[in-house]
Amino acid sequence: MKSLAKIANVLLLLVGFQYVLIGILAIFGAGLLESLLAEYTLVAPLQLIHKSIDLYCGPGGFFCEIGPENEVMRSRQIEVVLGILAVVGGIISTLGAIDLFRNKKFGYRIWIFFVILSFAVAIWNIVWRADKYSFISISWAILYLSAYLVVKKTFYKSAV
Repeated sequence: MKSLAKIANVLLLLVGFQYVLIGILAIFGAGLLESLLAEYTLVAPLQLIHKSIDLYCGPGGFFCEIGPENEVMRSRQIEVVLGILAVVGGIISTLGAIDLFRNKKFGYRIWIFFVILSFAVAIWNIVWRADKYSFISISWAILYLSAYLVVKKTFYKSAV
């Protein structure tokens, strides 16, 4: 059972690395958020980011200077915002996975947060997107939960 828990822990570590990579590529304009990889692993609902940017438009707002006539620039800004969120989330989840290896409570708290966030995003996708990616989103959330539970059941007995 310990070897299965170590594999599950490595999976969670790789998930963190994956989000860091996706975020870096998105920030530097690789167009990854439009690719299939991003569609399968997107952490933030795109509609929520659009709404936040619309609400942020005020005098001198960063996102408002371009106006609605230039959707390409606005799309690029959204991609950068999502890229930054992915990098930050990836770094935090990677640190959490490293702490899981060390059997620290911080790692368990971080990963239960990401599991809950994954299910929230999956529910969001099912309710508001309702497309072929909704199934993928719920599958990722279940995978994260399963890996977390295997690690926790095996190693959590005396977490510091």
